[in-house]
Amino acid sequence: MTTWRPMPPEAYQRPQAKRNENAPVAVGPWRRWGAEPGEQKVYGLHIWSASELLAAEFPEPPWVVPGLLPVGLTLLAGRPKVGKSWLALQLVGAVASGGVFLGQRAERGKCLYLALEDSPRRLQGRMRLQNWASGGDADFVTVGQAGDLLPLNGPQRGAAQLAIMIRERGYRLIVIDTLSRAVRGDQNDASVMAEGLSPLQETAHANGCAVLLIDHHNKTAAATGDGGDGLPAFDATLNILGSTAKAAIADALWGLYRTPGRAGATLAIVGRDVEERQLLLRHDPVTRIWQSEGTADEVRLTESRKAILAVLKQLGPSPLTAVARALGQDKGNTHRRLQDMVSEGLVILRQMAGIPLYFLPGQELATTHTTATTPTTGTTGTTAL
Repeated sequence: MTTWRPMPPEAYQRPQAKRNENAPVAVGPWRRWGAEPGEQKVYGLHIWSASELLAAEFPEPPWVVPGLLPVGLTLLAGRPKVGKSWLALQLVGAVASGGVFLGQRAERGKCLYLALEDSPRRLQGRMRLQNWASGGDADFVTVGQAGDLLPLNGPQRGAAQLAIMIRERGYRLIVIDTLSRAVRGDQNDASVMAEGLSPLQETAHANGCAVLLIDHHNKTAAATGDGGDGLPAFDATLNILGSTAKAAIADALWGLYRTPGRAGATLAIVGRDVEERQLLLRHDPVTRIWQSEGTADEVRLTESRKAILAVLKQLGPSPLTAVARALGQDKGNTHRRLQDMVSEGLVILRQMAGIPLYFLPGQELATTHTTATTPTTGTTGTTAL
């Protein structure tokens, strides 16, 4: 185990320089306000004209895990004992080895895990359960070993020390578990949270790395509604504990939810450059690894298709109205799903006596009538063709 020696607080003080508040200076594609003529000063107002901004070409946002974890500050929040730390450790293992995380290949890089609530023994046990390889490029700080680094917003300027560690050691991913251990002050105070989190976000962007900060959900955290087909929907922004400044500063939010009576969990993801999605996760009880079963929308679509196939198997060749009634769904959504299944060859569509009928491959199409039985009521109806 190596010991990193922090620099004294005065080493992080910004130098003061004489500034002319009225002199704009052209620097690069923008004009910098508040610097002496010809001075390449970093403390000024950056101004883009509309033409410059429209004409500029920017690279695509960088990722640590494509589509899931961008460069910047991400909050991973959830109720106690829901599996946040297991998920974070799994993420570190994937990035440190260039492995797969929730179905996506991670960009390999060096990792730092501040496990501020775990002993080395507990961490070792979890790593062994997750089948960590000994060659993983990751460093760990466990409970009681952070020294003057904590609190990050304390008088020892821990956030500035952490920034230097990130730059000198070239970390690609930093996990801080948990926020309440790392940042001192009232989490309901927006100014306190901004002071504690803003340096982390700035450091992440300046060094091209991701900082994942583990936090808790408030007591009201729950599904915001039914997303369809019995699957709940969640809002990762609403459920953050304390001040909304947390969500405002973070580049992305991950919310990990377990629903009573359901196996697995839901990972709700939202962010500035991240496509909003909800991943359905399954937890392996042996390795403690989370596996993605796809997005909630994908699972809903799969379940909807299974329901349509079951209805057509029972009803036989049927018009749209009969299928929608048997499913308990509106005709518009049922029609779109049926048309997609027809285009993929899963369902056949034929016109009989001017009436479009849907049926499964291998089913015989009657030439006189169809009998549709609604599973929920047991009633039968005859449709003349």
